[in-house]
Amino acid sequence: MQVQDRLYTCPRCGHNLCDWGTFRMDISSISPQLEEYENKWVAIDESEEKIVGVGDDAFEATEEAQRNGYQETILFKVPSFDVALIPLA
Repeated sequence: MQVQDRLYTCPRCGHNLCDWGTFRMDISSISPQLEEYENKWVAIDESEEKIVGVGDDAFEATEEAQRNGYQETILFKVPSFDVALIPLA
């Protein structure tokens, strides 16, 4: 991955990934939709705050978002709902 100002570019698909230590986004507007995407990758359009692509991996989610006309998205892996996530920070 190439690093530019805490932004990483995936060598496979060219999608930009941010450094999670500095990234913040309120996903409360899409939280109700996430249940149907358990264990899937979702591509989120930050400006519209909606899910624009879904896939079994980040590459598939990015491809679907691009087919839907969204070039700049944020990728998010929806965790399994039968486990607990305890942030360390």
